[in-house]
Amino acid sequence: MESIVEEEVQLEEEAKETFSGWVECDSCRVARAVWKIVGANGEIYLCGHHKNRSEAALTKWATNFIELDEKLT
Repeated sequence: MESIVEEEVQLEEEAKETFSGWVECDSCRVARAVWKIVGANGEIYLCGHHKNRSEAALTKWATNFIELDEKLT
């Protein structure tokens, strides 16, 4: 049985945020970030690789997973 917090994180994971520009991954500083992960004490931006690699730990910390949807101008 999933906790309410886990259910909320999974629901928020489906949210998308539109942004313009290029945001670098806070982990590798090379790849473009495609996820904004919001926690109680801040936010981080991660590429798909680093989000997947750290997902177990992030799920414990994060209150919101937002997939960034690049706005083409």
